[in-house]
Amino acid sequence: SVLRTLTDCHVANRNRAGDASALEAMVTAMRGHAGSHLMQELACRALQNMICGNEKNKLRAKTAIGAIVAAMRTHSQHENVQRQASGALSNIASLTANAVHAGNEGAIEAVVKSMHTYPENQPVQAHACAALRHMTTYTAENRVRAARAGGIEAIVAAMLRHRGNRG
Repeated sequence: SVLRTLTDCHVANRNRAGDASALEAMVTAMRGHAGSHLMQELACRALQNMICGNEKNKLRAKTAIGAIVAAMRTHSQHENVQRQASGALSNIASLTANAVHAGNEGAIEAVVKSMHTYPENQPVQAHACAALRHMTTYTAENRVRAARAGGIEAIVAAMLRHRGNRG
């Protein structure tokens, strides 16, 4: 995705992308091409870049949560979709209001399922753990959701399986 490349490590381009409604366009593309795992993967990666370190874009990105969760559910057999979607959710949910919305949209359950599906994939586990951390830090309801979904067991399993990895 060109937006992914243009916004990677470039603050001014992230601002311009947000001002140009790129987040909204990305969500529209995700919904319009829901069956394409490659589109979902690239869109989630682009969303990660546009949101990272940009509070204004994080606020706008709340609208992307439903599309990201749908991508995780539809493309559960694609590891890279799971990795990039978890990374996008992690960035979006670093705002408490977005974390609450993510919990309501089923993001916690989708992330935990991804962890159970890809236990050997360290990048999936790392992004998923970060997403769960952001979705549960300031919201008690999301902590309960994560526990009910098997999040504690998934996190412990990831820690044991990937002991030598940082992240």
